[in-house]
Amino acid sequence: MNFTLQHKDKRLKEIVFQLMNKFDTQIKVMDFWESDLSAIGICDKSEKQLVYISIFGLSHGKCNIVLEQLNENRECQDTIGMFNNISLPELEQIMIGHLKIVRK
Repeated sequence: MNFTLQHKDKRLKEIVFQLMNKFDTQIKVMDFWESDLSAIGICDKSEKQLVYISIFGLSHGKCNIVLEQLNENRECQDTIGMFNNISLPELEQIMIGHLKIVRK
């Protein structure tokens, strides 16, 4: 899926760029919510696990996330967990587990 962060909130862009710099080829940005400027999805390369990230109504450096398992049509099959008002380091640790990211 092609994505653009052009119209997304600046704080969300910062989070995505930091995650892309850290996890690079192990993650993929999925924007199922193009009209929502404060939300984005990050999935594993197989597109089976998704982390939905929202910064709506939160202070700088904080986000809410929902962990989802996707089906073959890239639709939510199951919600695995939800975390509110977490920091970027906490987000990274949760993503490592949910997306099965290998630390380099």
